[in-house]
Amino acid sequence: MYYYSQAIKLLIDNFSELKKIYDDDEDYYIDLPYIFYESEFVPFIEKEIKENNINKLSSIFNFIEDLYINGDEKLKNLIGVSVIEALCLEPDFNYNMVHPYIGKVTKKEFDRILNR
Repeated sequence: MYYYSQAIKLLIDNFSELKKIYDDDEDYYIDLPYIFYESEFVPFIEKEIKENNINKLSSIFNFIEDLYINGDEKLKNLIGVSVIEALCLEPDFNYNMVHPYIGKVTKKEFDRILNR
C-alpha cells in the first residue's frame, strides 16, 4: 500500500525528470504534494500528450492507476484532484488522447469528473 506521506517520493522515483524541479524548490514543495502534482506533474503529462509519447503516457497512466488501486484514501484524493481534475480543466485537454492509456479505475474517475 502507498501512503499520502510518500506522494512526492513516489512521483520523483517514477519520473526522474521531475526530481531536479523538486530539488530546486524542495523548501516550497516539501509538505505540499497537491501543489507539486498539479503545478509540475500535470504540465509534464500535457507535454507528453502533445508529443504523443506513447511509452511515457503508458508509464504515467500505469503509475496513476497503481496509486488508485494501492493508495490510501488521501493519496487517491490527491490524484483525483491534483491530476485528473486538473487535466480535465485544461482548455486543450482531449480525453481521446489519454483514453488508450488509462486503466479501469482511472477511467471511472475521468468519467465522474467529465460527467460521462
